[in-house]
Amino acid sequence: RVPDEPTLLKHLHQMVDIYSAVLADQEYIDIKSPIENELLRLGLSDNRKRKPNRSSGSTRRSDVDHDHHGEADGAFPSKLARTSARASTDSLKAAANRARLESKLAKLTRTWPLGTQVEVMQTDEGYYGAWFEGAVVGHEPDKIIVEYIELLADPEDDTTETDKLPQLRQSELTTNIRPLPPTVASHARWAANLKEGEQCQLNYEGGWWDVLIVAVGSENTFTVKPLLYDIEHHVGPEVLRPKVQWAWDVGSKQWRCKGGFHEDEIDDEIDEMKTET
Repeated sequence: RVPDEPTLLKHLHQMVDIYSAVLADQEYIDIKSPIENELLRLGLSDNRKRKPNRSSGSTRRSDVDHDHHGEADGAFPSKLARTSARASTDSLKAAANRARLESKLAKLTRTWPLGTQVEVMQTDEGYYGAWFEGAVVGHEPDKIIVEYIELLADPEDDTTETDKLPQLRQSELTTNIRPLPPTVASHARWAANLKEGEQCQLNYEGGWWDVLIVAVGSENTFTVKPLLYDIEHHVGPEVLRPKVQWAWDVGSKQWRCKGGFHEDEIDDEIDEMKTET
């Protein structure tokens, strides 16, 4: 007698779950045959067009075991077998995830070795966009642990005014990290060529901020305005530097800077940067 439709649908969902487990774990491959028989009996599958996966005349041990135990065609595996299959699948997924994380960690360690001097773009309110210097002191699968030079850790509840605060250590995304930019060979010559409307960086409160030169004054002074903040600073050239953009060159496996230098200086600075990194 053909089961009613709700029963068929229930069996179909059970078989989908079982097949998923079978395909994921070789240990339970022997339950595949009775499931196929049940599908054939219900008219839900036809394996006549499938190529045999056994040599001619061979018999599986599982076929003999089923006959000896008198199990009916289409009998479903026990709940324990299904649970074990799912547990094995979960274990395989966990192992694959661990391998992926270990690979990412190894790549980060090679690209950013311990002790590498870096700059990190800040994302906190009031510091957003500023670059602060630090050193690589650790690695995570998706982040780099940086110990800052100018940024200090928040004080503990029992900290007194005379206590020295430790340097801030923080996990940072690699997208916010870059190597230290090269220094300008002739800073005075670079500063003398600065013009109104050009962009550079200002050293302010321990970090480097992108600024726009709004005026060039007498005696080599400048009025600059941060790109992200509505405030102006009147400064000398000693606290300014070129604005540098960094990119990873896949071909040479080197960090390269783009812009911020005059044409007659940039080639020498890139060569020096490649030697240091």
